[in-house]
Amino acid sequence: VGRKPLLATSAGGMLVACAVLTLALAHLVPDWIALVAVAAYVFFFELGLGPVPWSLVADVFDHGHVDAAQALSCQVNWIANFVVGVAFPS
Repeated sequence: VGRKPLLATSAGGMLVACAVLTLALAHLVPDWIALVAVAAYVFFFELGLGPVPWSLVADVFDHGHVDAAQALSCQVNWIANFVVGVAFPS
């Protein structure tokens, strides 16, 4: 399977899952459907769009610099996640 069909399937599945979740939160479908929609969203995200940041680094940098670039991008990712978690209003 190529990259384009995989990313299109991932984005399409996430779109459908968001639409179904919206219907569930508007109480137009049974409440347990919301759980299924969230699980479907996570599934489709991990199927295609989830690993993009990890595979993108290997495509952008030269072979000799990939290790350092992966390490730096991982650190930046975790620091950004931490900042969002701390700054999120409770």
